[in-house]
Amino acid sequence: MAGEKILNKITFVIVVITLFLVALIFNENVLNGPQPSEYTEGEIDTSKDPVQIMLDAAETMEKKDGDFTFQIKSLAFYNASVKIMSKRYYYVDILNANWNVFGKLAPMDMVFAWGDLAEKENENCISYSSSITSTIVGGMRFGEFSYNKDCGFSRDYVISHASNNHLIPANENVHKALRKIEVGDKVVLEGYLVSAAIYEKERNLGSVTSSLTRSDTGCEIFYVTKVTLKDKIYT
Repeated sequence: MAGEKILNKITFVIVVITLFLVALIFNENVLNGPQPSEYTEGEIDTSKDPVQIMLDAAETMEKKDGDFTFQIKSLAFYNASVKIMSKRYYYVDILNANWNVFGKLAPMDMVFAWGDLAEKENENCISYSSSITSTIVGGMRFGEFSYNKDCGFSRDYVISHASNNHLIPANENVHKALRKIEVGDKVVLEGYLVSAAIYEKERNLGSVTSSLTRSDTGCEIFYVTKVTLKDKIYT
């Protein structure tokens, strides 16, 4: 009889813990997760180059974070259907880490690949990573890659079909959607390639400008307004 009571108590505790975990996951993924604005069907095609359209008149936006002001200028419309090869999140405000100011504006980097580099049979041909060296505005954040020459890809092909991207979410919902993306996901990201001037109160800390070509080794600074992930679209 005593053994049965103990078993019932253990079962009750397990049920309570299970319900708590389910509620926690529901709260994180549904209530606190990104909210889709619409739904889509079909597989994302990563075979084509990203679409870039230069803007005749640049739009200027401003973001503030404490003492820091970011003046963002859009340079080109950008739409990229890509596979995510690497992702790194740059946390800020730890011990007032002002050296990572750029992280307040662009909190994450992702390495994109498209064309043959995004095909499953080639995923082991190249290794990707994101790195940083510290400076006052966030350091040199860059993507690195190494590739197996036996796979048949030239260095020029790799450079023109992979890129490191500093991502600036347009709003909190887009930010949550970007955080939801995992390495290996195929996504469509839309928005603008931008430049940004960075100020601390009245002091100009410098500026950064996006690469505007896929054939160089510079990074894209990508202001993201729309995320398509699996069957959901987030704006």
